Amino acid sequence: MSETSRRRPWRGIASFTAAAITVGLLTSTAGAEPASPVEDLGEPLRDVLLIGGDVGSGPHGDTVLWSASSSTPAALNAVDPDTGELVATYPLPGSGGAWAVEVSVDGSVYVGSYGSSHLYRWTAATGVIDLGNPLPSGTFVWSLDSDENGVVYGGMSPNGAVFSYDPATGRFRDYGRVSSSDYVRSVAYEDGTVYLGTSRPSRVFALDPVTGSTAELPAPPAADPASEYVYDLNVWDGHLYARYGEASPDDLFVYDVAAGEWVDHIPAAHGLDVSAPGPDGTVYLVADGRLHGYDPTTRTLTPTDMPFEGRVANTRGIGWAELDDPDFPGRSIVGLLWRGSMFRYSPVTGAFDFVDAQIPGTPIPVTVLAQGAGDRVHAGGFLSGGFATFDSVSGDQTSFRRFAQMEAMVTIGDRTYLGAYPDARLYEYDPTQLWNSSEYSPSSEPGLPENPRQIVNLKSEEQVRAGALTGAGRYVALGTEPGLDRYGGVFLLWDSATEEVVFQERGLVPDQSIVALTYRDGIVYGASSIYGGYTATQPRASEAVVFAWSVDDRELLWQTAPVPGAGTVSDLAFDGAGTLWGTAAGEVFALDVATREVSRGFDGAQGAQQLEFNPLDGRLYVDWGGEGLGWFDAARDERHVVVDRNAHALTVDADGRVWFSEGTHVYRFATAVHCDSTVTGGHEGRLTISNGTVCLADATVAGPVIVADDATLVATDATIDGPLRATGAGRVVVTGSTVSGTVSVRDTLGSVELRDNTFESRVSLTGNRGDVVVDGNEVGGPLACSDNRWTPSGTENEVTGPASGQCASLG
Repeated sequence: MSETSRRRPWRGIASFTAAAITVGLLTSTAGAEPASPVEDLGEPLRDVLLIGGDVGSGPHGDTVLWSASSSTPAALNAVDPDTGELVATYPLPGSGGAWAVEVSVDGSVYVGSYGSSHLYRWTAATGVIDLGNPLPSGTFVWSLDSDENGVVYGGMSPNGAVFSYDPATGRFRDYGRVSSSDYVRSVAYEDGTVYLGTSRPSRVFALDPVTGSTAELPAPPAADPASEYVYDLNVWDGHLYARYGEASPDDLFVYDVAAGEWVDHIPAAHGLDVSAPGPDGTVYLVADGRLHGYDPTTRTLTPTDMPFEGRVANTRGIGWAELDDPDFPGRSIVGLLWRGSMFRYSPVTGAFDFVDAQIPGTPIPVTVLAQGAGDRVHAGGFLSGGFATFDSVSGDQTSFRRFAQMEAMVTIGDRTYLGAYPDARLYEYDPTQLWNSSEYSPSSEPGLPENPRQIVNLKSEEQVRAGALTGAGRYVALGTEPGLDRYGGVFLLWDSATEEVVFQERGLVPDQSIVALTYRDGIVYGASSIYGGYTATQPRASEAVVFAWSVDDRELLWQTAPVPGAGTVSDLAFDGAGTLWGTAAGEVFALDVATREVSRGFDGAQGAQQLEFNPLDGRLYVDWGGEGLGWFDAARDERHVVVDRNAHALTVDADGRVWFSEGTHVYRFATAVHCDSTVTGGHEGRLTISNGTVCLADATVAGPVIVADDATLVATDATIDGPLRATGAGRVVVTGSTVSGTVSVRDTLGSVELRDNTFESRVSLTGNRGDVVVDGNEVGGPLACSDNRWTPSGTENEVTGPASGQCASLG
């Protein structure tokens, strides 16, 4: 029996209007049934996310903190540094967010967006104007700076190009690609020179904006250009500040432009900016969790008393402002942090404080849903992150916590494991303990243990996404995707009993990422992608594979390419009959793990990506791409669309309800078993099920129940006064029922599920070909299991007689 596993490849998400969702049976090849009502459970994730920022003149001429907040659309915000009040906010149509915000000499505010890759200009007279995409070959504007004439310079990806915009002429200039790197990650201007920092291999260039010629600066002696970005650049008074690394604290190097050499090294600098110099020439920056002043003349770094807590303590705009507060005389340092907190520091008095800026939180796209321990379903979000919990029975949201961008989740026992971006981190969350994340949502109670606690960090392995997770007995199996221009994901096994990594290998599938995992009977099955964690990386491999890996032997057993030429096998799931299904290149395929033979299903349904097996109704639920969310029954050759919207995250809870997200909303619907006929009330004598699916719903059968070849029995809250025998059945499901006679289930083709029943005599399960689940039953005699294809699973059974064979551990 496989445990819940989820992997959601994330490259962007489309917004939608909740009221427009339509529910019903839209397409079907057979077996019409009533529409399933879908509940909109709302938007569980909502927070503030600020990335780009600057300090300058505002809408009324006073100094404000400008920031871009991520949303749909993103917004440009002006915050009063005295009070934190929102002075004004301006939508940026067509944009989801922005790293690049620049206040130019003429008071214009420029914003460079991602996704849409547009440049926006705000002025007090015109408001926001969309200037369009600076270069059609780019999709992301990373950084902006401006010169003394108000000309703006920007760096882009994935074209690795540089542009300028001259407001006097209204024209863009294309300076072309500056190196082999796909990213111009940082831009800074001073005294007729534009400085450019690139992604790996990290390099710094000096661009002459008149001639377009470039000259490369030498790399800092202590830098590692092969593995780092030039993430941030600032230049003030002839000193260039270049931070090598990524979003987390890393090395900041100081370059003396006149001397033409690197003169200092500041470790553990947070970024994203170094402030302009104050009256005495001191610049301010965050390093090692504290605000520091730095004198570039004496090369002296002086810590202040102002702390910055949490994993993400990067400034989102830092500058100078005069405050109307006696504790902050003269000019003070002001800035914003990513969750909307404003900070202020007085170099004169040493006073400092943090003030909540009144920037409203916005809904966060949901990237992953997963069943949690007990009656819980968890939701995780994109970019802004967040972790929300629902009561799976009522559908009510019970909590929201600030957390990382979520890539995957899996629950084993009472613990939920969380895959986070960046650095391909793995966390363990115990819902029975208080939440305390010092990285993302620090507790007001010091001394609490970390929960979730980080147990794996693969930054040293150059990994960024932890998007494939599955439970494998007592183990957690993790698959990851590497960073920009890096190849080979990591496959890792974490032992929850000993709390250690017991296996780790990068490049288990050479030059490919591991993007989906599932587990069955001692074998982890995985799916790969020829693409890395960032789409700019050019693949080396030609086609994606499915592989099998033995937990006991710690070795790769086999791999095969199920769809020739497909770049990604997006998802994997076993059905109740033990067939492994997958999606690749928009197709659904079936893989016999014993013979490795592949067959296709529903080739005409393009766009399929996600799979989730629902043991309640025996169906595989599929995101059919543009056609909507639905299911298929391979045995009946039926395909249905239930909801005419594209789902992103998909999971099934313990009661068989299907949960999915679209955009920022979470939905669920209850499933129903397809019954060809239903027996209720009393039935005298023998009941033989010879074909189709027969449901016993709160029925009493005074006699034996016989299930013949290929037929299916679904008994719920039933009483059988006699034996139950099934041989060669299609599927047998008995829940909450009482059987007075012996139970014998043999050679079933699909799943056998015995849950929460009272069996007054012997139970024998033999030679069944699909999943066998024996969970929460009272057995008044022996429980004997043998020759079943998959080892039966379950817990909390009370067995009077001995439990033997494959069920020896279930009694």
